[in-house]
Amino acid sequence: RAKSNLVAPTVWTKYKGQLSSLMTNLQKTNSRYIRCIKPNKVKKPILMEHLSAVEQLRCAGVVAAVTLSRSAFPNRLENSVVRFKFWQLWDKEKFPSKGTSSMPPAEKLSHDCRAILACALAPLAENDPKTGKPITIFVVGKTRSYFKMGALEFLESHRSAGLEVHAVQMQRVARNFLAKKKIHGSAKARKTAVFTVQKWGRAMIAKMKALKVVEKARLEKAKYAAKRQKEAEEREFQQRLEAEVADMEYGANKEYKKYEQRLEELDGQLQEAKTRFEERLEEAQERVNSAKEETEDLKQKLETELKFAAQEPAKQAAAQKTKLEESAKLIGFLQKENKKLKSANEKAKKEMKKVKETNERLVNSNENAGQSFEMLNSNASKLQNNQKTINANIEKFKKENAKLREDLKARQAFYNAEAQIRLQYQKTLAQILDVFQDNCKDPDLVEDVVCVALECESEAKALLAAAEASAPGL
Repeated sequence: RAKSNLVAPTVWTKYKGQLSSLMTNLQKTNSRYIRCIKPNKVKKPILMEHLSAVEQLRCAGVVAAVTLSRSAFPNRLENSVVRFKFWQLWDKEKFPSKGTSSMPPAEKLSHDCRAILACALAPLAENDPKTGKPITIFVVGKTRSYFKMGALEFLESHRSAGLEVHAVQMQRVARNFLAKKKIHGSAKARKTAVFTVQKWGRAMIAKMKALKVVEKARLEKAKYAAKRQKEAEEREFQQRLEAEVADMEYGANKEYKKYEQRLEELDGQLQEAKTRFEERLEEAQERVNSAKEETEDLKQKLETELKFAAQEPAKQAAAQKTKLEESAKLIGFLQKENKKLKSANEKAKKEMKKVKETNERLVNSNENAGQSFEMLNSNASKLQNNQKTINANIEKFKKENAKLREDLKARQAFYNAEAQIRLQYQKTLAQILDVFQDNCKDPDLVEDVVCVALECESEAKALLAAAEASAPGL
């Protein structure tokens, strides 16, 4: 009997079938890779450890990828968005597209975007001073366009440059419609319009009169308030002056009393000093008299002693003998001191020898140090030369940085001025739109004009935001 060809499904066949179905589903989708970052190590909510998160991003290569992408072409847009936003900047005669109808839509769109950007960014074209080749400002891929720093801001600022022709066409259609409606409108509509204008004019006249009355009342009130304030200031000044005069009088009287008391004290001290002087004078005279008496007594005693010394010469000889013995003792003491000085001199000579030996060693070490110092001086001169070159490069880079800052400031001022002009234009357009809504009776036309005005307002706000975000530090 022949064996059956039917085989029960095994584990391998099941795995293979599931894997093929999984790959089929994955190929139908647009894959996006997600990198999970742990905000903290303790696994608690609302707790962020910045160092750990940054380290995970760095290890995953996210920081390097973002740095690389921002260093070359930081801004990017889809090709469809580029064509939709900047088609009005395209001069098809000067910059024709290489796309044909036989090409796929994506390829034709890529060629169109390349022509649009080449035309729009022509004012920013520059050549590399080193190689002489043109610098790449943008790159168009299959689905996206990449821009250098400042290129996208330039496009956004000049986005409305080619809308004048289309705006004129819209104005032509609107004016044609209004003229036809004005000519072919009914008498009732014209009457209603006249009444509306009259009402508006009367309201404006009444408003102007009311404003004049209010302004006049405000001026009178301000004048009266100024007068009252001046009077209050004068009264306050007079009161302050009187208070200052009273304070000065009180202070002067107080000082006068102090001076009188001080004068009385000085008079008392003077009388006491006079009495003390007289007492001291009397004491001095008494001391002089006593000193004179003592000198007379001393003269008499000296005369008697001289007489007594002449009568006794033996006593003088004994005194000279004692003096000779004392001088002999003094000479022996001086000889002992001389021996001590000689021993100290010998010790000083030995120490002098040791000092000379140490001096010779220091001279030798000094010579060696001089050679090493010369080597250090040569190395220092080399380092100074390197430092000079580095300083020159730094100065050069500073000058280039200053030039770039000035260029950036000039461009930022240009962007801000243009944004302010567009904002003022938008305000004027809003006022015109209000008048148009009040006077126009066609709802479709009003809706179309309102849509155009809203688009212009959104573009102006986007332009102002881009100009402010392009250089926030200025």
